[in-house]
Amino acid sequence: MPTIDVDIKKIEVERKDIKELKEKLDITSSPSIIDIEKTDLKIGNFKDILKVRFKFESTYNPEVGHLYMEGEVIYAPKDSKKMLDEWKKNKKIEKEVAAEIFNPIFERCLKAALVVTNEVRLRSPLQFPKLTLEEENKYIN
Repeated sequence: MPTIDVDIKKIEVERKDIKELKEKLDITSSPSIIDIEKTDLKIGNFKDILKVRFKFESTYNPEVGHLYMEGEVIYAPKDSKKMLDEWKKNKKIEKEVAAEIFNPIFERCLKAALVVTNEVRLRSPLQFPKLTLEEENKYIN
């Protein structure tokens, strides 16, 4: 079933003053679910819509900065009662549901990270491919 919306409610970004970075910078980004609750929302033909509260964190090693976000996913599962019961009992969700929730979180948060990390001159957790040139070839086709 669909993720209807991803809404970021809080963003914290910090760049620490480091004069020189002598080692490779590793950036790890991960979302996690804080809570799941039933809503009274009525959207189209969807019934029993859930609100999935999440956090998204990017950690930098060495510690040159930090990125933290919180938000909500509005989600319409096939069986909201089953999903809510499993969450309340074990704080877990099914793998298929996790993909439907986490993929849009990654997309929304990494897009936002591009903007906010640029504002404080911190390397974005979303890295673009870089073209490397081979010395043997002078031309690219």
